Amino acid sequence: MKFKSLLLFLLLLLVFCGHSYATKPREAGIGIKYGYTTDGTSFQGTADTTQYIDRDTSEKINNRGTTQIPVFVQLDEELLGDSSFTYWFFDITRLIQKDHPPALRGGTYTDLVEAKNYEVPTANTYTAAFANFYPQYSSIIDNASNPSLSADYYVTKITFGKTWGIFYASSERHRWMSFGLGIGINYIEGSYSINVCDPYLLSSEVSSKVSPNGDFREGICKKKTELYAAKINHFSWELNMPLKLYSYIGDTFEFNFGEVDFLLSTPSHYLKHENALEPNFSYQANNIISTVVHF
Repeated sequence: MKFKSLLLFLLLLLVFCGHSYATKPREAGIGIKYGYTTDGTSFQGTADTTQYIDRDTSEKINNRGTTQIPVFVQLDEELLGDSSFTYWFFDITRLIQKDHPPALRGGTYTDLVEAKNYEVPTANTYTAAFANFYPQYSSIIDNASNPSLSADYYVTKITFGKTWGIFYASSERHRWMSFGLGIGINYIEGSYSINVCDPYLLSSEVSSKVSPNGDFREGICKKKTELYAAKINHFSWELNMPLKLYSYIGDTFEFNFGEVDFLLSTPSHYLKHENALEPNFSYQANNIISTVVHF
């Protein structure tokens, strides 16, 4: 349903773009932004395709929303027509997470909380399937009374790539609904560990917001036992999908309102054969406002 809605949106945007005004290109400069980052990292099996550790960002389990570095560099944009563009992008991001929650089957975390079931039941996770596909860890899992999988990680990503997109211009300086799709290469360095919790415990109370992302619910990996840990030091491909609701582009500065920038890294083949689970590091940068002063 979401895919069909996106296709409809793009078709409508293409129709309107055919009637848009010629506009000014974005110029290189120094920017300041106000927003937050939501982490959508997941861990998938190497012997199967199951996502064992995942995050539904809408339920906000340990999803506090990381405050972004407010200063950024923007590179020159090249207009390909009155309503299309391309530009090079550069990004540095750090993803830090403790007690990343297990993926659920046959229900949601909201269902568990509403039933006041704060200890995540093993039957609601894919832990048994993990022990079956990766028997080298089954003895540790069998020793726990209510096991669930969890992950800790600390990684830094440096990305460089190119994006192409379209927009609707209502005048020379005003743009609406800019949408792009890009590809780049990134360097990732850091480490992660896969753990067994006994149990994975949800907080009975919602925690107050620490970023514009709003309130969240804390998840804790109790009696944590490490199954294995891995270092990350490799290059991989990265997909980039930016969306801007409104932009004003002047001669010396520009202003943007309502920005979402989604980035997803593909796992390295070196990680796939060494360990049971491969990480897919992804995040979404949500900027409420940003402004850029041109060089």
